[in-house]
Amino acid sequence: MPTDKTDDSPDSVFWTAISVELGLGVIAIGLGWLTGVDVRQWIPQFELSRTADIFAGLAIGVAAAIPLLIAIELLERADWEPLRNLKTLEELPVVSALLALNAGELVAISVAAGVGEELLVRGWLMGWICGPLTSATPIAIGLALVASSVAFGLMHPITKTYAVLTSIIGLYLGGLVLWSGNLLVPIAAHAVYDAVHMLLVKRQRQIELRKP
Repeated sequence: MPTDKTDDSPDSVFWTAISVELGLGVIAIGLGWLTGVDVRQWIPQFELSRTADIFAGLAIGVAAAIPLLIAIELLERADWEPLRNLKTLEELPVVSALLALNAGELVAISVAAGVGEELLVRGWLMGWICGPLTSATPIAIGLALVASSVAFGLMHPITKTYAVLTSIIGLYLGGLVLWSGNLLVPIAAHAVYDAVHMLLVKRQRQIELRKP
């Protein structure tokens, strides 16, 4: 049946974003297999006896997203040009295309990003550099934290300022793994931060468009 969908249609944008983000998780699993790193080593097994660990990790992750959201809101209000320019990122084609999606699609992409990116950067890269935390030296842990955070920033090269801020967020998310020993914590924090931030930006844009 004929269709008028184009490559930049909402459906295409949504499924491309989902495929890319979840694809990072698949890459993480493949790299883990090649390097002998279990990317699920910091994820509680989905067993009845571990239910409390699973829900605790998710709950802590949701709470951990709040400081990130507050920090970004304060930074966007700062009177410094590189930070002021963060507000203009929503005008970029890729960001505008995402903001055109509905709330449910934005949440789904955020969850996919939390899972895929955290499996790759924290689950595989950190685990590959430092090995099991029980036997890792402080130097190895510090190197793993910094390297994974820089890699996280390089994965978001929208602008130099944005890449630096994302690297700092990476330090925070990596610290959550080291503190909790539970990868579900940064996965949830990452997903909630992305979802809430995008929904707030989308809402603000809609308000501005309604202004006469």
